[in-house]
Amino acid sequence: MKFMRVAIVLTLVAVLAACGSNKKENAEPTVTPVSATPSNAVSTEPSETTESSPSSEPSPSAKELSDEENMALDYINVYINGSDLDAKKSFVEEKVHADVKSVFQLAANSETPEKNKLLKPEVNGSVDYESEGKKGKLVLIQGEKSGAASEFIVLIMEGKVGWAFSPDEKNEDLKEQFNKMRKLFD
Repeated sequence: MKFMRVAIVLTLVAVLAACGSNKKENAEPTVTPVSATPSNAVSTEPSETTESSPSSEPSPSAKELSDEENMALDYINVYINGSDLDAKKSFVEEKVHADVKSVFQLAANSETPEKNKLLKPEVNGSVDYESEGKKGKLVLIQGEKSGAASEFIVLIMEGKVGWAFSPDEKNEDLKEQFNKMRKLFD
């Protein structure tokens, strides 16, 4: 129940912030780790087909991603990096948790500025979590933002995106929350 109250308050804050700015404000629920299960980094950059490799099948050394990891990559590739606003809106309708859907719908109406896109995203691990009786996963995605290394932690709960956290938060409390979650992957 506390999660719902936090989500509602954060939604209201984000809506008010969006009224004064075109920038998306991030917020998050309280997260308590259960166990860490790091995985090897997997790139989602489309591989170029060469004459020696005409098929689009993944290489045998590539690790299979879990459903949560694939959803986190979809969040980055479609919602953050995508320029197709209809695809972003569809992503929100189908893959964003109902508790935060309204906040994501606001940001789906505009393309993410180039400086905020995470290029060359790779899954670098996932961590089980539990918050107020709800279980899910945190997925660490690493890539490049404006030519420098950057990260997102995507919260997947009940098979849907619950939120994404970045070290670039302007709010100090949100930065601190990202840093606490980031330590779960070390």
